[in-house]
Amino acid sequence: MLLTWGAALFTWSGALLPPHRPVASRGAAWMRGADDPSARLYGDLPLPAVLSEQLTSSGFHAPTPIQAAAALPIFRGGHTLLHAETGSGKTLAYLLPLLARSHPTRPNQLLILVPSRELAVQTAAVVERFWPHHGTRRACVLAAEAEEAAAELAVRACPVLVATPRVALRLVRHLGGTDRLHSRRAIRARGEPLVRLAASLHAVVLDEVDALLLSRELAIGGPPRRKSYRELSGGRGEVKAPERFSLPAARAVQALLKARPPPPATRGGKPPLQLVGCSATASYRLREELRRLLAAEVALVSLQPPRGARANGQRGLGGVRVPQSIAHVWLPSEGRKPAELARALRALRPACALLFLPDDAPLGRTVGELRACGVDAAALHEAMGLHAGEARAAAYAALADGMGGEAEGWRVLVSTFGSSRGLDLPAVDLVVLFSLPDSADAYLHVAGRTGRLGRDGRVLSILTEEERAAVGKMTRELGISMKPDAELALFLARPALADGI
Repeated sequence: MLLTWGAALFTWSGALLPPHRPVASRGAAWMRGADDPSARLYGDLPLPAVLSEQLTSSGFHAPTPIQAAAALPIFRGGHTLLHAETGSGKTLAYLLPLLARSHPTRPNQLLILVPSRELAVQTAAVVERFWPHHGTRRACVLAAEAEEAAAELAVRACPVLVATPRVALRLVRHLGGTDRLHSRRAIRARGEPLVRLAASLHAVVLDEVDALLLSRELAIGGPPRRKSYRELSGGRGEVKAPERFSLPAARAVQALLKARPPPPATRGGKPPLQLVGCSATASYRLREELRRLLAAEVALVSLQPPRGARANGQRGLGGVRVPQSIAHVWLPSEGRKPAELARALRALRPACALLFLPDDAPLGRTVGELRACGVDAAALHEAMGLHAGEARAAAYAALADGMGGEAEGWRVLVSTFGSSRGLDLPAVDLVVLFSLPDSADAYLHVAGRTGRLGRDGRVLSILTEEERAAVGKMTRELGISMKPDAELALFLARPALADGI
């Protein structure tokens, strides 16, 4: 019999949370990485031996520029916003300093919120890869909608929790015992389990932070004006009303901040809950929303000066642009896009391709049409083990290690624009679009699934005549060149060659 969410989360609250201990007893472990005699330097960052060895064995011998810039600000516990281009190593930029000061067995030290199940599985796999410990799980994925998976996860306790926003909000609401997640008094009255969870955490990470905190209305119009109690109730006084948030990630983080015990006045106590955000698209509006959520300043870490003259295509707080190693081309379409893609793959022969569709597109039908054209196609969420609600990091690791390399592979993984953020599949050298996204920022994220860490990549858009009208606006905003691929078009115009005859 399937467990209800309430029963699963009741078990969860006991399994996830450690026995309550005074905050001061855990303060000595806060900067443990700096005092560890076995610590080794990765750039300027002191890492425990196990982390350093895993990095070396995986071919990481020196930090990338964004990793070097972010290491010490995050390690020291400050609120930080990372803004760097896609494929620059932002995941390890926040994970390494946070794991370096974490205890390998103490549960619930780090909460990572991500916008999609696919990214949750990938992030957990990265934690497991670089932070192994005696064969036990280091990261727990809280992203499965199936109740069987929720029941399975309820009996486990991991140092790192990786969650999607809605699942995190349901957990926080249940542990808090109230819907008034903006009220410290309501949480303290009913939510002792949430208070213990907040006390055990030392950091919350918002990966792809703009997707988590900014709705379209917020991005365009900005946060609502904060009203005073005089305006709300007609009374006297200038005390401001408590901030209220609508998006799940913001509500969950606000509840944790409200439940967090205040830092002790004596030295050596546990510092305030740290927040780290990262994205390739970080705007001034986003920084204001972070300030509103934290009631504190957030330090920007980027590789470009935040002000001054900018090159064409540089965007956002840190002047980020699309990686220069990516080529952007388009092909004319007559409306038979699966067949046209199948023929293009015979010419391009990629190791692996990612096809992105609009969020409301018939993904399953597209996969079937590609298979009918002889393409080895699969839905990305199925390839990652998410179709049955399994959401296991091992599925991503097996997928990433087994992609590409086959003579007739041309494997195509199909997903939607919404799940594109943050995906890192090293074998992908071709991204395919059947239509352009509705914004330049969305195209930047989709294109960034290839050309990772300086590798060459290609984005191929297969567009009808009506869809090509948006190409000019996209190229102007991003400062890229997107031209028709004449050589490939000529190849496809000769059916005998395109069909391999």
